[in-house]
Amino acid sequence: NLGSIVAEEVSGNIYINDVLTDSFNLIDIPSGDKRKLELDVFFGSDQFQEICIEMNPAFTEERLDNNRACLNYTTQKQILSDLAVDSMYILPNDSILSPNTLYTVHYRYVNHGPTAAWGNSSLLTLNGVSVDSIMYPLNWGEGVDNYKNDAYEYVTLPDATEVEFCITMKTYKDTLQSNNQLCITRPVEVLLSTSEFTPQDDILIYPNPFTNELNIKSAGYFETVTIHNILGNQVSHIDFISTKEASLPVAHLPAGIYHVVIRSENTQNSKTTFKVE
Repeated sequence: NLGSIVAEEVSGNIYINDVLTDSFNLIDIPSGDKRKLELDVFFGSDQFQEICIEMNPAFTEERLDNNRACLNYTTQKQILSDLAVDSMYILPNDSILSPNTLYTVHYRYVNHGPTAAWGNSSLLTLNGVSVDSIMYPLNWGEGVDNYKNDAYEYVTLPDATEVEFCITMKTYKDTLQSNNQLCITRPVEVLLSTSEFTPQDDILIYPNPFTNELNIKSAGYFETVTIHNILGNQVSHIDFISTKEASLPVAHLPAGIYHVVIRSENTQNSKTTFKVE
């Protein structure tokens, strides 16, 4: 305080590159008194940073020549990690897929960047719909070209004649490079009935969407009904004695997409249905 009286109320502002980022208040600073302040300042993404602190005495609009001080810094540009999906394949039967088979999607990913990748995750989508994700350790992959393998297991297919599998790698900054995603497309075979069990179009599952009960009617006999969630996990299994109609209690299932697989002695068919709350 270079003045001759006590500074009862003083405010201060912090500017970074002429942008007001924070402020503070001081009270009762005697004449000639010196105060030391320690302030936390967060740099932006600019390479050159000018930090200024400006003191504003209370009860006056007078601007003093010495009430503002600035320092200039050059910040090191952050070199981000470069996560990429290197390769992927599907087991079993990588050429033509079956709608009633659970698959494992294998993939290899790599950090091409010179720094560790923080907060990594991978995302699996089928025909553009997210079905599962995997979180990785916060600090992974120091050094260039660090490779790692992983897989999504028990993947069930959507109701489609063709499925696009995509693996996307992300970091906590959502820094997406052009090579952070890899997709492959596979055809899905159409099942044909080979016995008295009727084709899929002769099977009625209702209501759709369902809530507490799921009903099945078929032109032919069936013995077993299983329900799988979108990840391919079996969540319900019921056996019957050659019936054409059945009612399944499904109130315990959470909302989501489910695949209902209906089996007779020699064949099986499936349909997709939706559970709502």
